Amino acid sequence: MNNFDPWHPVHNFRRESYPFLKQLHEQTRETSALILFLGTQRVVMDAIHGQLTLSSYYDVQLSSPVHGSASGKILLASLPAGIVDEVLGGEPLPKYTEFTPTTRDDLDRHLIEIRETRYCISREEAFNGIVAYGAPIQYRGRVLGCLVSTAASADIATRDDASFATKLRDVANLLSASVPSIHQMKFFLTG
Repeated sequence: MNNFDPWHPVHNFRRESYPFLKQLHEQTRETSALILFLGTQRVVMDAIHGQLTLSSYYDVQLSSPVHGSASGKILLASLPAGIVDEVLGGEPLPKYTEFTPTTRDDLDRHLIEIRETRYCISREEAFNGIVAYGAPIQYRGRVLGCLVSTAASADIATRDDASFATKLRDVANLLSASVPSIHQMKFFLTG
């Protein structure tokens, strides 16, 4: 007997979000992913791979450094301080590249910026040669997940980071305001 329910709210949300993910991919031509937060885990619900020189690989559950990735920092920015402390552990934070934030002060500056701009830029913080952009998906002020695009850092100039991230934020805002099943997601995601 098959227990898969194609009308489960999570499946509905993924299905209804796909046009926005596709729109993001068409605007950027880079690998784009829809990520949901289950507690402190980041789960890839859908991805469209880039057509240029880089096509990032995503597992179902992301294991990239939470403090050095776009999806991870968006998750951290949405969590209460006590949970952030539990997720990160002590300092120094692990260093993956020369750009990875390794102190709480550095990371906290990133998290404040994410809360203010509602997007994240992670340029070579988790992997050399990779830039990732993310924007939160929200329902009534609660962050449920994010949209992320990744690219070869050589393909996107640093001066274009904010413009690229703003495109992502605009699509994430539209998704957050338009997907009918988003209100049901609050029962399944980060509390």
